[in-house]
Amino acid sequence: MLRVYSSLIGIIVLLLPAISLLSKKVRLFLYHRKKYRNQIYGFHRSRKEKLIWLHCASLGEFELSKPLIKFLKTNHPKLVLILTFFSPSGLKSSTEVEHIDLVGYLPLDTRKRVGQFLEITKPDMAILVKYEFWPNLLFELHRRDIITYAISCRFYRNQFLFYWYGKWLLKLIQSIDHLFVQEEKSKTLLERYQFDNVSVCGDLRIDRVIENASKSFSNEVILSFLGSSNCIVAGSTWDKDHEILLPIIGKKFSKIIIAPHDISPDSISSLEQKIHVPYEKFTCPNPTNIHKAKILILDTIGILSMVYRYAQITYVGGGFSKKGLHNILEPSSYFKPVLFGPHYKHFPEATDLIEKGIGYSLRNTDDLNNVIDDLLENPKRLSHIRAETQEYLTKNEGGTKKVYQFIRNEINIG
Repeated sequence: MLRVYSSLIGIIVLLLPAISLLSKKVRLFLYHRKKYRNQIYGFHRSRKEKLIWLHCASLGEFELSKPLIKFLKTNHPKLVLILTFFSPSGLKSSTEVEHIDLVGYLPLDTRKRVGQFLEITKPDMAILVKYEFWPNLLFELHRRDIITYAISCRFYRNQFLFYWYGKWLLKLIQSIDHLFVQEEKSKTLLERYQFDNVSVCGDLRIDRVIENASKSFSNEVILSFLGSSNCIVAGSTWDKDHEILLPIIGKKFSKIIIAPHDISPDSISSLEQKIHVPYEKFTCPNPTNIHKAKILILDTIGILSMVYRYAQITYVGGGFSKKGLHNILEPSSYFKPVLFGPHYKHFPEATDLIEKGIGYSLRNTDDLNNVIDDLLENPKRLSHIRAETQEYLTKNEGGTKKVYQFIRNEINIG
């Protein structure tokens, strides 16, 4: 099956330049890879120090990796650390981390391209974050005896890996030296398929959001917008989320901060057309009128996780799409009630918060109204949420340190 996959991926790679003539997205995909390829190809590996290659698909995976990166480079400053991405959103934010020695894109998954990358970088260890199980990459890492870990993974019974047509990839995943999974269910499932290389370390995002929430943050635009008003902060929202949220303005909350997941000009323009109350955009506010605005559109990236601290109640988007709920742990790190849509079954943290009575799933605006009424009219409920959330985070933190200690011992870096 690997040969069939390799043939198909080879054909796709050959067709990409032609497809790029018709697709701006594919054109940018190829452009960014070409732009950073020379940095990788110009890299000269010194064997004096250990080299770890860490790969993240995108921004979310990079965020959860930051505490581990900090652990590695703080305790082993001479360690060489290479970071790669599949998506440009992560790479754009990688400049924030001072500990990275080289940044680039994951090579397209052909044996030749992966082989060239590994031959140039010669990593002592590869760390794959979450679900980056590229078949030829796994094959080449195993063939070259490169120590490989996968961190913060989750597996569930109806994944294609556990059906007949996915078993070939599951076998390649089994060649990974060690998998750090988020929950006991994942470990138990893998053990049924003869995996003996699995540890439970929890969701590493928890360490990251706790670290993030501890940082000081103040913003004059947001403070001018809020004044003394209470607000709801809605993060990573989509059109369906906006349909549910916009009707509550002026009824339940006088102020709302909306951070759309897509901040492209077309997306922001579409949101603006749906708003029928005074509003401002974060990147170009009117200082004279901002205090009169009912809505502040956060048309930028990188600060949402900090902005949640200003909310009395938070809302996280993506729960009305089967593509998935966005990060609900970020607002939880400020011990705030978290509201989201009905599609959360594949997100154990959402199930945990609902079971503890500190997270709420909504189907429509009526549900939103009822939950807000219940929260605002019951101060004891808010106190309970604060205490329960704090206990939940404290109980589940520390996974990054466990991973680091395992890595340190295995690679013998000190």
